[in-house]
Amino acid sequence: MLQLNIWDKHQRKKWNFVNVYGSAQDEHKNEFLAELANFCGTNKDPYLVGGDFNIIRFANEKNKGGGVHRHSGLFNSIIDSQELIDIRMTGGNFTWSNNQEIPTLEKLDRCLISKDWEDIFPKVMVYKLHRDVSDHNPLILTTCSDQSLRKLSFRFESSWLKHPDFIPTVKTIWEKPCHADSVVGRIQSKLKRFKQYFKGWGFNILGEQRKKRNMIQEELLVLEQLEEDGLLVLDQMHRKSFLQSEMLKILNEEEQYWFKRSHNTWLHEGDNNTQFFHRIANGRKRKNTIISLKDGDTVIEGDENLLKNATEYYKMLFGPAPGNAFALDPSLWREDQKVTLEENDALIRPFSEPEIKEALFQMEKNKAAGPDNIPIEFYQTCWDFVKTDIIELFEEFHNGLLNVGRLNYGIITLLPKIQEAERINQFRPICLLNCLYKLITKCLTLRLEKIDDKLILMNQSAFMKGHNIMNGVMALHGNPA
Repeated sequence: MLQLNIWDKHQRKKWNFVNVYGSAQDEHKNEFLAELANFCGTNKDPYLVGGDFNIIRFANEKNKGGGVHRHSGLFNSIIDSQELIDIRMTGGNFTWSNNQEIPTLEKLDRCLISKDWEDIFPKVMVYKLHRDVSDHNPLILTTCSDQSLRKLSFRFESSWLKHPDFIPTVKTIWEKPCHADSVVGRIQSKLKRFKQYFKGWGFNILGEQRKKRNMIQEELLVLEQLEEDGLLVLDQMHRKSFLQSEMLKILNEEEQYWFKRSHNTWLHEGDNNTQFFHRIANGRKRKNTIISLKDGDTVIEGDENLLKNATEYYKMLFGPAPGNAFALDPSLWREDQKVTLEENDALIRPFSEPEIKEALFQMEKNKAAGPDNIPIEFYQTCWDFVKTDIIELFEEFHNGLLNVGRLNYGIITLLPKIQEAERINQFRPICLLNCLYKLITKCLTLRLEKIDDKLILMNQSAFMKGHNIMNGVMALHGNPA
C-alpha cells in the first residue's frame, strides 16, 4: 500500500489517496487485509483507496463458477464496517483476464471511497478502458471537473521521422524557390516554411492518431463485452489480436513522445513506459518552474522581474571586466609545441562534404534543440537534400562572409543545483544553441583534436577527450608539498 497525503488547493481541503496492490498468494491476503483495515480505521481525513485488490467481492464478479474467494467475506466486512462506497464501474463487468483461449475473467480492480470524500467530489465516476498488452484493464476515476486546454506552439516530434510522408513532404518544401540575401537567410526562410506547414501537419497526424486510437478502443471494448457473454469465434480472436498490435504501435509512438520530454537517460526506449515517461516529464516541469527568487531579503516575483534579475546577474558574471586584457609572449612555447605550416594548412583548408557529414552524424540525438526548435535528427534524416545549403553555409564561413551573429544566439535555461533552490546563484545556466552553429563548432573541434595533444599539456585534465579530471586529484595526492 502506498499512501499519499493530498492538499486540494481548489477545494482547500486535505484528503488521502491509497494505492493498493493486494497479494496474489493466499497466505499473504490476511496480512494485506489487516493493513487495509488498520488504515481505514485510524485515518481521520477523507480518503480514496484504489488499485488491484486481487480479491473478488461477489460470485458474479467472475465469469466462471466456483463461488467467492475464502477471503471475500473478510474483505466485505471491512468495506461494510468502515461504510466505504465501492464506486460502480462503467464500461464492463470485469477488470482482469488470463488471456487464454477460454479466458477466466474477474473483477480484481476497484476504487473505494469514504463518505466524506464523496461529499467533496459528489460526481465521481470510474470508467473501464480496454486492455492493451496488460492482463488488467486500466480504470479512470474522474471528478467531472472541467479542464482548460492551453495553446500549443511548434514543437518538432521525433515520431515524425518514422512517418512515410515525412521525407517527401520536407523535400518538396525545401526545394521550393527561395529568394534571400544570403545562405543563412535562405536556410532560415526554408525552416520557417517547414515549421509553418508541419505545425498543422503534426496536429493533423496527432488528431488522426487519437481518432484511430479511440476507434480501436471502442472495438476492443465491444469484443471484450462479447468475451464476457461467451467465447469469441476464431475471426473475432484474430481481429482482437490485430487491434492489440495496432494499439501497441500507437503506444510506442506515444512512448517516444514522452521519452523525449522526460530527458530520462537510464531507461531506454521500447520498454512501453509511456506513463512513466509522462510522470517524469511532468515532474521535470514542476521542478524546473521558477515561481520566485530571493535577492538578499527581497522576494522577486513575476516573469518580467525574474527575467530582469537573471539578466543583470549573468551580465555581471559573464560580461567583460575592464582592465584584464593581456598579451601572451610567443616565446612561452617551444618550437615543438607550435603548429607547423602543414598543420596550419590542414586547419584552415576549405570544408568538404565528407567532413561536414562526418561531424553531423557524430552529433548526439535526442538533445534539446535551440531557439529554432529544429533538432539534429532533422538534418541527419534530410541530409540528401539539405546538404547543398549547409555546404554553401560552410563556404561562406570559410571565406569570412558568414554573418555568424544570425546563428550564434541561444536560450539560457536555468536548472536547479540543489533541492528547493531559491537564489539565482543556486541555478546552473545551460545555453541551448541552434544545431547549425553547433555543427560549425563540431567541425572545428574535430580538426583541432588531431593536434590538441601538441597544443594542450596533459596538466589540463578537465574537458579534454582522453583526459580525466581525477588525474589532477591523483597528482596532488602523489606530490605532497
